[in-house]
Amino acid sequence: MNYNKAINLTALRCASSGKIMAALAIKWKQIILNINDELDEVITESREKFFPMNLPENITARCVGSKELFDVYNKHINEIFPSGSFDNELINEGLRARAEKRSPLKKRHQLLHFEHILFFNELNAPIGWMFGESQDQSTFYMRNTAFLKEYQNKGIYTAFLKELLEYIKYIGYEKVVSHHLGTNKAVLIPKLKLGFDICGLELHETIGANVKLVHMLHEDRKSVYHHKYGK
Repeated sequence: MNYNKAINLTALRCASSGKIMAALAIKWKQIILNINDELDEVITESREKFFPMNLPENITARCVGSKELFDVYNKHINEIFPSGSFDNELINEGLRARAEKRSPLKKRHQLLHFEHILFFNELNAPIGWMFGESQDQSTFYMRNTAFLKEYQNKGIYTAFLKELLEYIKYIGYEKVVSHHLGTNKAVLIPKLKLGFDICGLELHETIGANVKLVHMLHEDRKSVYHHKYGK
């Protein structure tokens, strides 16, 4: 085989390989869309069954869009948590500089199952929130929950947590995890009483030292976990 024929054959193989890869990419996208359609059906049916949630003090929990939740979050976050609890300006500056590079990852991440829940009082004013997302096919991550000061320590969080665990279990998850400051007794105590277990300590670059909690949603997992680590 002469040099020119070898080049042409290599080019043909590359072109063929490129077409195959393009076809596979299209097929994979269709598979992802089909999976998301199926999950959307499950989540829609689950939300219709569990929401709105009626909680103590005439509070109602409702699923909302991310924009509606984060409008409330941004308005009240500094009233509930000390300034700078969840971010760092040096890191924020770096994230802004890397925004274009990170964009495809953010778009793919948005295909996950997210929950955006707002709590409303009897006047239909938002008084708190919970948001979280799928961490993997078995685990739902409770990322952040908060209530305005006047609605704390009234049993609202505990009542909501009981309902939320049933909701997450109904969707099909196996466990729920969360992170909290070790001094956050208002959250740690209710969760431990409801069957959460301490499963680790993590050092986060912005938040600091966090206790990691896990709640096994099924008795088989719970019994194995307690057998290994004690109850």
